[in-house]
Amino acid sequence: IRAPFPDVRHALWLQVLHGQPVTAGLGEHLPGHLSQKWAQYVEENTLLDALYDSTHSAVSNRTVTPGDIATLQADGLRWVVSDASVLPRGAEWAWLQRDRALLTAVWGPADVTTASGAAWRIEPISQPVTLPALGQPPPLPDAGRFSLQHGH
Repeated sequence: IRAPFPDVRHALWLQVLHGQPVTAGLGEHLPGHLSQKWAQYVEENTLLDALYDSTHSAVSNRTVTPGDIATLQADGLRWVVSDASVLPRGAEWAWLQRDRALLTAVWGPADVTTASGAAWRIEPISQPVTLPALGQPPPLPDAGRFSLQHGH
């Protein structure tokens, strides 16, 4: 998850669905907000690491192995979903294209496509897959522009 949800209802829905808190990336940069165990898990899996790195930098020279995918499956992960409703506003389609480029390189076209995103079934791969190089990501919205509107 890359940035604050456009609507808090998404976070609440995910928390109810998964029974786990969803921070939507808020505070990931603060000590204690990101589990070291989770950070290590992401860093050790080339696909997850590339998806994470693509949120803040260019990505190149990454090869996903059959073992990377087998680990995801062994840990119970079944789908990878990229949807505009949880991507930074203003550049959601650019973010979707980044995700789509990486995930299509691994599994081909999405198994499910909607007007707002796509989902790939996590299936085994028989050979290592070199991910495409991606330039710098789109800019994130200015977090300083957050405001609450009060009705009277």
